[in-house]
Amino acid sequence: MKNSCNWSKEDYFPALIHADKRSHQALEFFVDDLHAEKEATITTFLSHSGAEDFLWGLAKLLGSESSRVAGNAAYIIGTLAESELGCYRILGLSKSSHAESKRILPDLTNMLGFDDSESVMNAAGTMGTLIKCPGDELVFKDIKTHVSVPTKWQTTKSP
Repeated sequence: MKNSCNWSKEDYFPALIHADKRSHQALEFFVDDLHAEKEATITTFLSHSGAEDFLWGLAKLLGSESSRVAGNAAYIIGTLAESELGCYRILGLSKSSHAESKRILPDLTNMLGFDDSESVMNAAGTMGTLIKCPGDELVFKDIKTHVSVPTKWQTTKSP
């Protein structure tokens, strides 16, 4: 029921552009709302007049030193990318000339080395979702390039 979503009580999406406690709380609200009303939350977010700025905020939060913040940002981006419009909007970010666009895949890849298994799963799931976005072989190529970087989760070959 939409009334149970945080966004129906308060527009917290603008807080995503800040790199402080405001954005951290907004991430928590966003994750809760995706669990409560996934489709309505995705539609409300993507139709918001500031959605592109908020997506850039989420992209920046992927680079957070806090595994919870980065993990929540990855979860939200991955969930948004499950929708066709969300997929195109996120791919649009990654193709932008904006300096931050070059950090999205490296930040997701760096998360694969986190000690927090939930954040690792969120990053891996987001990359998997982006690979499935229709008609974008460049993202697949970029993800393969970034994921080939060794992480502590990869096993070593036995002699």
